Amino acid sequence: MTDQGLTSPARPRLVRPLPLRPGDADGGLDPAYIRCAFGVQTDKGSGKKRETMTDRSALGIRVAVYTADPLTRSGLVGMLATADGLEVLPSDGRGADVLVAAEDPGEHELPVLQRAVAEQGAVPGVLIAGRLPTTGCDWAVSAGVRSLLPHRVVRADRLINEIVSAHTASARSPRQLAAGYDLFADEPKVPSMFDEREIRVLRLIADGLDTAEISTEMGYSQRTIKNILHQAQHRLALRNRAHAVAAAIRAGLI
Repeated sequence: MTDQGLTSPARPRLVRPLPLRPGDADGGLDPAYIRCAFGVQTDKGSGKKRETMTDRSALGIRVAVYTADPLTRSGLVGMLATADGLEVLPSDGRGADVLVAAEDPGEHELPVLQRAVAEQGAVPGVLIAGRLPTTGCDWAVSAGVRSLLPHRVVRADRLINEIVSAHTASARSPRQLAAGYDLFADEPKVPSMFDEREIRVLRLIADGLDTAEISTEMGYSQRTIKNILHQAQHRLALRNRAHAVAAAIRAGLI
């Protein structure tokens, strides 16, 4: 669905299969692997070449998405809906080829990943989490995780590419997993569609708080909280609070 002010990415189209990314052997995460997921087309009007994202329809990858809350799952499933070749299993589905597990940022015990592995087995996975201690990386590797992503860098094209890569990639070492996380975490921040105050309000809404509780938590009046939400919804043409929270999840802000 496309709303004024928000542009949904076009569905990927077939260019060529995604190979194993370089750097698997030595732990380096060569950015060139991302370019392998793209083909080159020539614009008929300008004659300029542009990259186009690979269609995954020939790959038929079944993906199980596990999160700590339903809103985050809805946001991630929405991201994956932009790729034709990924089949997102229902919440009670089994037989996944790849797992996507999103932990709360401060959670190091990995309860979401543990639940995913208990239900699906140790299949290749993409883990979205905060920075993990060594023991966390060790367990994630034993659970089949091939890619560890910080929350803030998750967007549709990156998540799709990581899933496709995980499907065929060899097992990682804990050092490789941590190095990959550091590479993503060091990326410069891109401008956000929401400011810091709006993000905090939306996170509290996602946690189930109502306007009065958010007002107490942030130390603002209820009217101020309502104005913060109204301004964000008006600026981004978002219909309601749920739509605003979903937009923040898709942007990797929650």
